[in-house]
Amino acid sequence: MGLPGGQPGCAAAPGQRPEPRPGQAVSSARESAIPALAAVNISKMLGSRLILDSVSLAIGRGELKVIIGPSGAGKSTFLQSINCLIPPDTGQIFLEGRELNMQDKHELRMFRQQVGMIFQDFNLFDHLSALDNVAVALRKVRGLSRKEAHQRARSELDRVGLANRAKLYPAELSGGQKQRVAFARALAMDPKVLL
Repeated sequence: MGLPGGQPGCAAAPGQRPEPRPGQAVSSARESAIPALAAVNISKMLGSRLILDSVSLAIGRGELKVIIGPSGAGKSTFLQSINCLIPPDTGQIFLEGRELNMQDKHELRMFRQQVGMIFQDFNLFDHLSALDNVAVALRKVRGLSRKEAHQRARSELDRVGLANRAKLYPAELSGGQKQRVAFARALAMDPKVLL
């Protein structure tokens, strides 16, 4: 342990912030205080059953959070509520400090472009190859040409180790391979947050 007082690479005195090492990124206190994504007091009833009761979560930039619990506890419902696929009954959702207006369809579309989702059952299109499953949103949502979308899709499939499976359809892939196609599809959209 180094000397107190904030010397480069050393521990700071209590209440002081250590100085960054050469080449280390510096962020303002304001930037680090605003989570990339925050869900505040999310509640959801399905039928007469309370599934989520004022659940909150804040995820900082570059942070990994894991939600664990028994089957039926509401983990998937919570994630789908964050992305408003199952709209929460109450609560607020913030992306980089800006509250999402869940009633505004345009704002919701823009939010979903920035918050990727990997579904439990992958939600791949059975009639599309792995390559086209990754490329479809790039074309329809991002407006890329077919050539650009396929180039990016190939890059993402390579990133997840499936470059040699690009032409296969979901029925021809193992469960793990389908999951990696779903990851590639989500990553191709360059989301700020991935659920």
